[in-house]
Amino acid sequence: MSQYFIAPLYLLLRDELRTSDDLNQTSLLRHLKLYKGFGENFKYSLVLLGGFFGFKKFYDVYYDKLSLRIFKTSKSSDTIIKSHKPKRKRIWRSRRL
Repeated sequence: MSQYFIAPLYLLLRDELRTSDDLNQTSLLRHLKLYKGFGENFKYSLVLLGGFFGFKKFYDVYYDKLSLRIFKTSKSSDTIIKSHKPKRKRIWRSRRL
């Protein structure tokens, strides 16, 4: 009986996503705990949404949640580069008396 929740969830979320530009402008993230209560039905609905809308609506949130190192600036490497000063070369000359 629980498999019958997939289609209504999909249709509800699809209509909401249609009117917005991306996932952050919808109530999906605010009500995520409620939707997760549907278990596997919610996951199947998300797969259908991804197939319907493609990557355009989801990629911003997806990469924000992944928090990949490539998208972050490294503070430690910036400070090392800024604090490194080249040393002067000393030329030693022999003194002749």
